[in-house]
Amino acid sequence: MRMLTEKERVAVDKFINDISSNVELGKIEEVWFKTGDFYHPVLDSQKPEIKNNAKYILNQIRTDTIGASTTLRESIKSVGVTDHVWVLETIDPADPFEGETIDGNTRIVTARNIELEGESDKTIDIPAYLFKDKELISFVRRHIESIQLRLNDHKPSSSSNRETIKKEIRQAVTQATPAQRNDKRWKEELIKNAHWRCEHNYGRKTVSSWVSEVYNTLEAQSNRVRSYVEPTHRNESIDKVLVGKKGKKPDYKEYRGCTATHGLMDKYFGSEVRRRAYRDPSVKLKPSILVFFTTATSEERVTEAQLSQFLKIQQMELWTGKRVFDKVYALSQTGDERLLTYEDVKDKAENLGLISKPELKIAKG
Repeated sequence: MRMLTEKERVAVDKFINDISSNVELGKIEEVWFKTGDFYHPVLDSQKPEIKNNAKYILNQIRTDTIGASTTLRESIKSVGVTDHVWVLETIDPADPFEGETIDGNTRIVTARNIELEGESDKTIDIPAYLFKDKELISFVRRHIESIQLRLNDHKPSSSSNRETIKKEIRQAVTQATPAQRNDKRWKEELIKNAHWRCEHNYGRKTVSSWVSEVYNTLEAQSNRVRSYVEPTHRNESIDKVLVGKKGKKPDYKEYRGCTATHGLMDKYFGSEVRRRAYRDPSVKLKPSILVFFTTATSEERVTEAQLSQFLKIQQMELWTGKRVFDKVYALSQTGDERLLTYEDVKDKAENLGLISKPELKIAKG
């Protein structure tokens, strides 16, 4: 993510708001296209016939999340594409395409899929703003990522995916110098830039938490601690260790979560109590398993957080007088990727000299 100054952010917003004025000045043309006029380099990579017949190439930074919500799909089936897509006319005579689309890819691809699947009895026209003025085109190319995210931010049905924003934040942090990363003013400017890109869909507090998450993840990596904040990676890791050498994942009622998520472990505890209390006596109860991870960034802090969670569950089970979860594990975040028992974590805490801390009283047994 390129950090924009306040002046640049104002210029981008003004540019977006002045589209109608630039149409009147002839710098932008309002035109209509067919879905077959466009080629997506990823989705259509195995379809040479589309590439050969297309006039424009689709360019969008959210290639990992392109796709339509049910609401958008049903809207296009009902009334067609109503919002203009943005197309930049090429200034390179050697370019095989007449231009590129920088906004509206999801609408175009969705409309084409509706046609191909026979869900529309007529072709779907695509309204477009065709940029012809070289200065405007140059401005868009210079601020393309910010413009795309701002445009998507105004459309809740295809809003900028949070992982896209996080990726932008991560890129900015990793490219910054150590002095910049440690500068509170630079961090504040990063939050301001990231929030500006998605302010219609996400609050400043949420974006600030994403920045903190990126900082913590990078700190953990520098300490050789695995961070499991990314859901897909976390679930793949848990599945892998559950399968283990047996080659098959046991049939458990699974609970997975982060110790730092407010109230989540308490919610899981209550859910499992209710599941057992209201079980059908004639049906064998599926055993339960809780696997948790932490957001700590060093080996010592990870171990402290793991031990605290085990002790909390033990205390809650002691109060209820019953064993609630059949199995409880911490997902290892240092060393080999495996599941850790309470005894594993207690032994590690003893080796690290953590049991002398008054807030970490080791339970007996």
